[in-house]
Amino acid sequence: MTFDERLEFLTQSTESLHASCQELHAAVARQAEESARQAAESLRQDERLRKQHKAVLLAMQTYLKEMGDGDGE
Repeated sequence: MTFDERLEFLTQSTESLHASCQELHAAVARQAEESARQAAESLRQDERLRKQHKAVLLAMQTYLKEMGDGDGE
């Protein structure tokens, strides 16, 4: 293998490595965006569940209070 052939091989290898790094960088960026989207969705779901839980507890509290008030009459 001549010096020029080795140089050409290294040039092609470097270009290929650069292209691979760009693809990996883009994939990591997409994964980061997806992860952020999933985290935001998880927070929205948690908040919705907290609200539902609070509503159920308030309904139970009201029901039990009404049941207790009815016993004394």
